[in-house]
Amino acid sequence: MERTIFRLKTAIQAVGIDEPFVINPQIREPVLWSGCLLVGSVDEQFHGFVASYSEGDLKLEFYCEHAHAILSQQYYTYGTDAEVKFQVVHKFGPAAGQEEIDFQGKIDFATIVIEAGKVSASIIVGGIAELVKNRWETPVSVDATLTLDNKAIVPPTGSDVNLAGMTLREKAEFSKQGKYVETETFENAGLGGVFYVLPDMLPDPAKISITPPRTDGVVSLDELAGVTPYAGGIFSNAISPPLALLTCETAGTYLIEIDWLFRVNVSLTKSGGLLAPKAKFARLTFLPVLLVRVPGKADQRISLAAPKNGNGFVNSVEHSLTASYRGSLDLPQGAQLFVFCEIPCFMANPVKRIDFTVTMANLRIAIDRRTRATASRAGTYMMPDVLKHVVGVVAGNLTAGASKTGRVVGSLIEGASTQNGQPGPASEYALTTGALLRGLKKAPSFSLKTLMGTLWAHHAAGILYEDMDTDSPTVRVEAGEWFYRDTEILELETVFAYREEPETALLHNQIVVGYEKYPDAGAGVAEEFNTERTYQTPLISSDQTLEIKCPLIAAGTAIEEARRLGIKKLENGVEVPTTSDAGSYDDDGFMLHVASQSFTDTAKFWIDAPTLRKPYAAKYITLSSTMLSRLVGGVALKVGDVLTFTDTGTPNDGKPFRIIGTAPARPLDLSVFTNPTYEVALDSDLTPTGTVTTTWTLGTLGVKLRTNERLDVEGVTDPANAYNLELSPARMLRRHAPFINSGLAYKQAIDELRCTAYKHNGAMVTQAKPSVPALPGDSDKQLIRETGNVALGELDRFEKLFRPERIIATVYMTRKQRRILFKAMRNEGDEALRLGYVTVRNADGNKVSGYLRRIVYNDQSETAELVLRKKRVAIDPGGPACQDYRSWSFGRFESDTTANPNLYRFCRFSDFD
Repeated sequence: MERTIFRLKTAIQAVGIDEPFVINPQIREPVLWSGCLLVGSVDEQFHGFVASYSEGDLKLEFYCEHAHAILSQQYYTYGTDAEVKFQVVHKFGPAAGQEEIDFQGKIDFATIVIEAGKVSASIIVGGIAELVKNRWETPVSVDATLTLDNKAIVPPTGSDVNLAGMTLREKAEFSKQGKYVETETFENAGLGGVFYVLPDMLPDPAKISITPPRTDGVVSLDELAGVTPYAGGIFSNAISPPLALLTCETAGTYLIEIDWLFRVNVSLTKSGGLLAPKAKFARLTFLPVLLVRVPGKADQRISLAAPKNGNGFVNSVEHSLTASYRGSLDLPQGAQLFVFCEIPCFMANPVKRIDFTVTMANLRIAIDRRTRATASRAGTYMMPDVLKHVVGVVAGNLTAGASKTGRVVGSLIEGASTQNGQPGPASEYALTTGALLRGLKKAPSFSLKTLMGTLWAHHAAGILYEDMDTDSPTVRVEAGEWFYRDTEILELETVFAYREEPETALLHNQIVVGYEKYPDAGAGVAEEFNTERTYQTPLISSDQTLEIKCPLIAAGTAIEEARRLGIKKLENGVEVPTTSDAGSYDDDGFMLHVASQSFTDTAKFWIDAPTLRKPYAAKYITLSSTMLSRLVGGVALKVGDVLTFTDTGTPNDGKPFRIIGTAPARPLDLSVFTNPTYEVALDSDLTPTGTVTTTWTLGTLGVKLRTNERLDVEGVTDPANAYNLELSPARMLRRHAPFINSGLAYKQAIDELRCTAYKHNGAMVTQAKPSVPALPGDSDKQLIRETGNVALGELDRFEKLFRPERIIATVYMTRKQRRILFKAMRNEGDEALRLGYVTVRNADGNKVSGYLRRIVYNDQSETAELVLRKKRVAIDPGGPACQDYRSWSFGRFESDTTANPNLYRFCRFSDFD
């Protein structure tokens, strides 16, 4: 016979026993328990189901002698820090020999009232779910060694990622037209000298306010890093040459365009009286020049126009010059560009004064540069490791063993396995900060709000608490669709009240998708795609906006800005460290899309005899000649790196070899000179070998960046080195397709989400390559235009989870049915029922199904108030009718007038015979 019993669970200290021991006695039903309602609900954003008795303060009165004794004794021993659990236990099975915990709460000793024969106290409900809720926004450092409840926890191990550097393209221009006159007088000029005219790049105040902002990604030249706009002027040879227009902070290719139209008048005033010799030019030349100065090399002078001269002229000379240049220059870091007109002006006889008048009619200087900074290595932490750590610190649900961490599972975050052929998408997310990107050793902090917000934005991810009523609860993190399965949990025949109404939570007329933070200005932002997009949906009766925004930064330009700050600068030919400079992104969180990596190579393991320099048997590994540059993925191996080898066929397989130095002082053979050789240390013996083929991994470099290896990409200058191409806003949108489509169920497949606004790059187009597995949200490998309109039929073929209606019903539900439902909603019990739907009958007696959103259950009357989100029907109006064309040949679509592209345009090749 099934029945319900009540227990208390605590640990007590007994005389003569060193360690407390657990007791779990049965008690009588507390007073007020029978009036408690069981309330369960599904999180609107994160999908998980949580249930508890009472939504408010659950206060109970215990008259049982056992309860009175335990509660009062624990209070008078530990005060308000006492820990006693209150359990409701369901007994069932043969002679009620089986049991399971139906509810578990914690006595709140801060509210305890102890009286003769009676103890009253509030019950803290929720367990791990309540802890997570209360600490949702608490930042947790990845190097934390204690949970918030002072339990030991082992921090995750970080991974270094090689950053080869992304090419940033910047286009900038200065343009000025009109008549601008400058004059300069040089007294006591004597026999003259060399003078320089600089272009006037001061903006015209009268034209600034009427010039519309540009939308082609070209910024003002003064916004380009390293540019110092000229203010015009005529200078003597005291400055040779004048100030640099551009100093290259990063090496790259610079496409320079110069158009400079100006006129120069040079007038002389002779010295002495009437008998003094004439003021005559012995040598006067006008030389418009682009000068390129590279540290350690001779200056390169590029003529901008044919020289003009005034040799032999008397008193004054005037010339008009048209200086122009179109060319591409490969410039290293520290290179400088100068633009000026050089005027050697020497007289036959000393003169009293030289007057210059420069009239500029037109000036345009444009720079289109593609820069790529030197490679670097950044510290990161993998998303699954950080998530487990933060959950462990926040909730204390630690796994057993030395490597204690949070108990977190889910196919979304797990690597490849026999059950999960492909790695979970989020298992390829590495987390970092601006400080780590530039090489600073500063442990980052992340909150559950940030981590789950990131997973929700990219995968509509949810969080579910399993085994909540045990001492070992588990947190499950999965993609959104996982929580809604096409299986029936219950069919409830007795319905006392039934109604339907629109499910407004699904109805959005606008969607904003992308990232909360990205650069608005700076190097390369015109091509930045990981920003945000705004889409207008076909709904006209709703004014709700759905925001799908990731709290972590994925913008490649921001990653490069942070990374480049850690690369040494070149000042006067000398490298200068930048670690003391302030970084605007230092404390910001970033995400990098990565993949696991290993290296195939040949290696030789050997031991050198003791020497005077190394009076011990030094252990070495020599890699193949392919590693001659001592680079791995563009970055040199360094002391402290740990290498693990496999497939050598020797005892060296699987051992961690830590690099402690480089080539030996006394090499055994010539290959040591030509091949990279490292001294290593390990706890066990090294087995000498000849040259063997092997695969090895770098302990801190177990992952590499994902770039365009799975995508064909257009609209990006350097896709082979671009960051986070698969994490773009348009792809994020598609991963929410089943939920977006559910709110648009009454629209047609040809209706569109119209992209009405976007930031920065509007030209990027990507498509998954035929040879790779389907990417999340892109099962058809569509051509995805980042700012293109999206037909609903393209959004996962208009598949839906729900209808946009809510069912509210009052039903009869037995206690057994309630337990089945709650287990299924927690991913427990019968596997065939888990996370399915509930079926009830409407007013017409027809069966209607929906996914549970909320339940209020009365255990005494066995009635339930249900709120269900209506389940989609098998065939939705407006969906693609691919079955109508299954037997058609390709040519028939062109010749048969009955072919309707609005029906077949979203079909796949697999839909046809």
